[in-house]
Amino acid sequence: MKQYQRTNLSTRALKFLLVLHDADACQEESIGTLCVLAEELHSGAIAGGTIIDGRGATFERVVFPSLQPSPFSTLSHSPVAPPYIGTCAQALCEDRIVVCPDVATDTRFDAGWRRLYLDFGLRSVQSAPVFGCNGKPLGTFVMALREPGASFDPEVTGFGAYAMWTILQNR
Repeated sequence: MKQYQRTNLSTRALKFLLVLHDADACQEESIGTLCVLAEELHSGAIAGGTIIDGRGATFERVVFPSLQPSPFSTLSHSPVAPPYIGTCAQALCEDRIVVCPDVATDTRFDAGWRRLYLDFGLRSVQSAPVFGCNGKPLGTFVMALREPGASFDPEVTGFGAYAMWTILQNR
């Protein structure tokens, strides 16, 4: 039964990607659908993303459809530069996937960022960078889990990063 469910979810994810280029949905709705699919593909995960401002210098928005939006607005207008506020800034600056295996003990990042995730019960966070064709940062795809030291599914990460790229490149 689990294999059937995984195949069904994979088929839904593929269909989402195929129609994403032609979809009339707004950016927020498309990101919401992406996050729901990613959460279904990686059981227990919370998916989200960041959107970078037009200059590529600060976070414009942080979107986690499964969580209350208001606390994440505190991260808006944070710089995409060292010292890194969190995993998303580091992922964009270093052009690589960044994992924080234990938000409670990893002191590389801003205390406010860590507290925000911990308040939601999220202990492991992974951010994948998303860049435009011109190399300009567009945002990140984020997966978070409630257990410290959790492992992230690379297929879900690839799906999410590609979908975010498709959604954000057309703005």
